[in-house]
Amino acid sequence: MTEYPVDSPFLPGDALVGPIIRQIAAIIRQQVAGVSIVYETPPDAPPEHNGVLLALSGFRIISDTNGKLLVSVRVGVRHMIRRASFDENIAEAYAYIMPYLQAFSAWRNQTLNGLARQVTPTHGGVTQLVASGQTFVCLIVNLDVLTEFNIPTS
Repeated sequence: MTEYPVDSPFLPGDALVGPIIRQIAAIIRQQVAGVSIVYETPPDAPPEHNGVLLALSGFRIISDTNGKLLVSVRVGVRHMIRRASFDENIAEAYAYIMPYLQAFSAWRNQTLNGLARQVTPTHGGVTQLVASGQTFVCLIVNLDVLTEFNIPTS
């Protein structure tokens, strides 16, 4: 068996996703009017009307050169609107598209306080979801967060 020596074991810990989600949550709380609560982890009960759920949708490695790993982290922003009058709920979801695009396209938000190289709202849409037995109209905005970190070289 070949040994692969390292200085120390690589311990589990949330040094990548959690800090990114916390910064995205802070931007939403401060810059998107009308949001009732931002959930950084899924709630055990139905989310509040105009609550926002944040979750990792995926990640991919862009490159691993020059001692750095360049990673694109996709975070799903789900703005939940409690289902009542469907046409009014759809109109409410549409009304939130521009605030999210403006917040996450703003230059001052691009680095997430030093955690990222850039944040890009890539795609989204409106759908209907059931959460804890409650029906919601949901605006989904996917954010691609480009970040990098040093690769252990010894």
